[in-house]
Amino acid sequence: MVFKRLLGSPGVGGPSVDTVLEPGPVRPGGTLAGQVRLVGGDTAFDVEQVALELVARVRDGEDGGRGVAVPFERFAIGGGFRLDEGEARTVPFGVTLPWETPVTELDGR
Repeated sequence: MVFKRLLGSPGVGGPSVDTVLEPGPVRPGGTLAGQVRLVGGDTAFDVEQVALELVARVRDGEDGGRGVAVPFERFAIGGGFRLDEGEARTVPFGVTLPWETPVTELDGR
């Protein structure tokens, strides 16, 4: 039973998670909306928290131009439920982006 519980951890027969954003741009101070879609794995799984983390890719000159992901905001959007084996569940969200959110497009670039 303990081994089956270990296999139920995310990544090995555990639940799958997919975050789907509503289309279109969002400006700093605007609302980022979408949903997190969860599908249960091979065993039931207790979900303590569903959270979104915003990251910015920062280039420091020493990473070969790829950039390093730096988290700058985290939102708890749900949790406190049991996801049964094979169960599909959707957690909708709408969060306000901080005014300090890095701009990724300016004048169409």
